[in-house]
Amino acid sequence: LQERSQSPAAVCPAHVVSVVLSVPQVEVESGAESVQLPFITTADLPEDVTVEWRDWVNKKVHVYQDGSDQPEEQDEFYRNRTEMKKDLLRSGDLSLTLKHPTDTEIGTYTCRVYREGRVLMVQQVELKVKGHPESETGGAQSQRSEVSVFVSACLFVCLWLFVSDCLLSPLQ
Repeated sequence: LQERSQSPAAVCPAHVVSVVLSVPQVEVESGAESVQLPFITTADLPEDVTVEWRDWVNKKVHVYQDGSDQPEEQDEFYRNRTEMKKDLLRSGDLSLTLKHPTDTEIGTYTCRVYREGRVLMVQQVELKVKGHPESETGGAQSQRSEVSVFVSACLFVCLWLFVSDCLLSPLQ
């Protein structure tokens, strides 16, 4: 397992909003027992947040809500293959462990933390498999990454405007 970069984030304390500025890449050996998709935050998260990981085709990989995992919310493909830390809200470690990753699971995974329908944080992680042709040459993954970067840039601009407004207005 090899993590290539950390993701700096901008946080607005009044609204607990985080903006992803880069997409970390995780590379795993084909046939590995598991891989960890990292997401560490320093924000103090309220108990009633929902943490949701999705894959590049928007399948629900893992859902944490109301203080526990929600396996019935997961896509069948990922059921019994994912795990998060037990004290994730207290520790701020929202990383996801994906057990028995396959070559078909390369792509960008997105974690959203939200409360009452409002997105508080977003983190993306790109999973690559060593020796897999699409991981090495780009292929379809390159197109997904370009779309992901474009979407991230749009999200960044929108949230930057929101955060700027937040920082200019007095805390309530």
